[in-house]
Amino acid sequence: MLAAQQLGPVAAALRGAGGPGVRLGFAEGLMERDGRRHAALDTVPGVVFARIGAGLAQEADGRWRTFATGRPRITGRGLLIEGQRTNKVASRNAAPVDLAGVVRTGDAAATLAVVDDTAALRAAEFGELIDAGVMTGRVLYLDNRAGTALAQVRLPGPVGDLTDHTVSLVWRGGGQGRVGTTQTFGSYEVLEGGYVRRAKIANGLSQTTRVFGLDIQAGAEVWFTLMQLEDGARATSPIITADAAATRGADTLTLAVPVVTEMSVSGEVEFTGDAVADQTLIDLHDDDAGRLIVRRLPDGRLAAEVRTGGVTTSLGSAARAGARIVRWAVGRAGPDWSLVADGALIGTASVAAPAMTACRIGALRGGSAPLDGYVRRLAFEPVARTVEELRERTA
Repeated sequence: MLAAQQLGPVAAALRGAGGPGVRLGFAEGLMERDGRRHAALDTVPGVVFARIGAGLAQEADGRWRTFATGRPRITGRGLLIEGQRTNKVASRNAAPVDLAGVVRTGDAAATLAVVDDTAALRAAEFGELIDAGVMTGRVLYLDNRAGTALAQVRLPGPVGDLTDHTVSLVWRGGGQGRVGTTQTFGSYEVLEGGYVRRAKIANGLSQTTRVFGLDIQAGAEVWFTLMQLEDGARATSPIITADAAATRGADTLTLAVPVVTEMSVSGEVEFTGDAVADQTLIDLHDDDAGRLIVRRLPDGRLAAEVRTGGVTTSLGSAARAGARIVRWAVGRAGPDWSLVADGALIGTASVAAPAMTACRIGALRGGSAPLDGYVRRLAFEPVARTVEELRERTA
């Protein structure tokens, strides 16, 4: 068993708290409600998780894991929550059998083939996906070592609209290559010997027919897999496709909470990308009568607000520039609210609001403004913790 000082203040508080409330230590596998431990998330009373479609998640040590439809993606990093995304690449991006629909252009001396690269994939921590049959060990290989000009690959599946998209893939090789849509490419990068994931945001699109594109320079070669073209301005976890686009539904987690006006809610989250849009940590609500929303703003600030009677009252915000892991807490004692993050008081406010009855984690209650990250820990207690206690828990 880990000592409290190894777990950190938030995790130690979860482990030793007991008593009324809900404590979900996803990173440690600690699930508790009202002092009773539970073996899994789906056995905790009042907790409901759902997701349409299978999903992948990456452990802190780099290992990729697969999760069946409807199963929470809990790893040593926490519970991965992402919004709904569609991979528009209409070919087999993880288990190719031939080159159907794949177009090679550019230098006539270049060749494109499906090859077995199992050893290199296992070395890059894709072994579980191979063992589960998600991947077969086969990838696409573009060889331009004998070429004198660019060699290019285009995959079927257009963007379909002019919103921001993100192109990503996992590649290795030698020489230089770049990835993007056929309108917007990233800069050329030196291809490394081991597999790494790369992404390029495609904004300012002017044609809905643009598709996934990969270019390599003369003298280069590249092995590549898990190609993805998705709407949105950041790459989410890989979505497996066959011969058509595929959609991974949003990770949906809701929690029934004690109906009280004295409470504290706290958590720890690891963001998996730069702030580019509103991302919701929690939406604690009583239908539309009253809501507490904690979120990450597009400029990276952590913020909280109370909404009731058509009026929004801010609890303050603070810059989290470059922060990937943030510990936060909100306390309520009747009409008095306080927001704390990483051991510092961010702000307070006094606003009367009804008791909240439910909590949507990782999105607003209607599903918008989803989180893209790992919820490491979350706790709801029907106790009004002092600001000093909240600071200690988030330090």
